[in-house]
Amino acid sequence: MAFKPTQRLNVTRTLSTGERVAAGVLAQNRQGVFFQYAEGYVEQHGNLSPFTLNSDLTLQPAPQIPHQGLHGVFGDCLPDGWGLLLQDRVFRQQGIAPTQLTAMDRLAFVGHRGMGALAFEPISEAAPTQGDHEDLPTLGLTAQAVFDGQTEDVLSALVAAGSSGGARPKAQLFMPPDKPTTCRTDAKPGDDAWLVKFTSQHLPLGHDEGLCEAAYLELANTAGLEPPEWQLLRVPTSQGERAWLAIKRFDWVHQAHPAGRLHMHSACGLLDADFRTPSSLSVFPLHREILTTVIAELRRSP
Repeated sequence: MAFKPTQRLNVTRTLSTGERVAAGVLAQNRQGVFFQYAEGYVEQHGNLSPFTLNSDLTLQPAPQIPHQGLHGVFGDCLPDGWGLLLQDRVFRQQGIAPTQLTAMDRLAFVGHRGMGALAFEPISEAAPTQGDHEDLPTLGLTAQAVFDGQTEDVLSALVAAGSSGGARPKAQLFMPPDKPTTCRTDAKPGDDAWLVKFTSQHLPLGHDEGLCEAAYLELANTAGLEPPEWQLLRVPTSQGERAWLAIKRFDWVHQAHPAGRLHMHSACGLLDADFRTPSSLSVFPLHREILTTVIAELRRSP
């Protein structure tokens, strides 16, 4: 395919009610990436990133570092190690070298499939289509093979489910309640949204990673810490039974029709800090008054 760098993206936000609203526009030129809020958005829904974005209609340049030339709130929407690996495989298969890509191209690839409430349009032509029914053992074994370097082939469904952060193999999947063997990458009404963590012999705990994390979650529950809802998927595969941990996504509001989303933002994204570099964030806890300010601002909208 002929590669055309992404110059402009419309940013939308899905509210907890399921309503989609225009948040603003991202644009890129030789000087960098700029963001401008949509008229009326801040007044109705609050500032997406109250520490680094102005609450007005000015054109706001993004810092060159540490979020690949993006504002922190949009840098949070980029995939991390695992998602980048999948993206790079797809682009290479279409004759596009990762060195040709900008962060804007990667946001266009994420489109509507990222964690949190933000989406980006137009969606990249390289992005995969979403499926109504996927085979969980096939997805997991393919993810394992890709992670272990045993194959260059990547299932479209695995890419469609692989925009979350982190370096380890995982998938964002939708499952009907009480039917953990039925999964898809395209949500249907009533589906629960899960983050399924696959395993590999090359992980520190090998294929026991899911069992170990499940034990920690059970201990947290016993201690009264209220961990997220989770389930251990014991899946028979051609290589024996696997225990994959599924965590229910906190950003997905399935009671709404269509499903709603909760806006999510990391501390490093809020403060334009690099999570890979030691800084004051790793030495001093975030002050309570800072967190209180952020929470109050982000709760202004549904």
